[in-house]
Amino acid sequence: MLSVSIGPFAFPANSLLLFISGYLGYFFLLINKGQDKVFLEKLFWITLAIALVSARLVYLAFHFDSYKQSIWAIFDIRDGGWWSPAGVVSSLLFVCWLMWRHALFRKALFLAYLLSVGTWGLGSGWLHYLQTSNNLEQANKVSLVSFADSSTQTLPIIIANKPSVINLWASWCGPCQQEMPYFAKLQKKYPQVEFVFVNQAEKPAAIQRYLAQQSFQMKGIWLDEQGQLGSAVGSNGLPTTLLIDAKGNLAKAHFGTLNEAALDAAIQNLLTE
Repeated sequence: MLSVSIGPFAFPANSLLLFISGYLGYFFLLINKGQDKVFLEKLFWITLAIALVSARLVYLAFHFDSYKQSIWAIFDIRDGGWWSPAGVVSSLLFVCWLMWRHALFRKALFLAYLLSVGTWGLGSGWLHYLQTSNNLEQANKVSLVSFADSSTQTLPIIIANKPSVINLWASWCGPCQQEMPYFAKLQKKYPQVEFVFVNQAEKPAAIQRYLAQQSFQMKGIWLDEQGQLGSAVGSNGLPTTLLIDAKGNLAKAHFGTLNEAALDAAIQNLLTE
């Protein structure tokens, strides 16, 4: 599961899980020590900030070569660039320090932290299981039509045992338009990677009009005429990006916009697996 639909809106499942996990701990603190609400709210936000900043900084350190050219991308947390172990360890150390300094709140702090991290850990494991359990079994059955010659193929035939980037997009999708130039640029940079741009349920004429207005060129455009691929991979919105290794296994999945640095880092990881 990559996204969760609430009314007409789709939200990244991982972000929604983090929000729920954090606020479970937050409300637990307030219920146990309601008379110290202001102080405990401060501790909550500081702990959350330490976890997020640590997870982001370590991720950026691992992928410095990809991010060093773009200061803006460093702060673009929509790319999902976190190294969660760093966030867990740093926040745990801070909570342990708080428990040592504030004996009155020791039990409440420990249980709130355990509730938040436990919920996040179990939820993350469940989401990972949902994403990988069928190993693209349903997605591999979806018939795609080539924009270039109208031939019909499935993903396994298209990617032909090559490391691959699959992007689900539409010309009316603003975030898709934002990231398309990055995909086109990296398609040239990594010729050993198969890029597959799967348009979701648009007519060829609409795609042609969009491409004619762009300054970049893209190869590997396919049509998912019924818009089935998104639901097959557990995504209810656009854009959605899948990275598949040479063995045909799902290596990474992302719902939402990707900046150039994050996409470059993901491809480098894919090629080193």
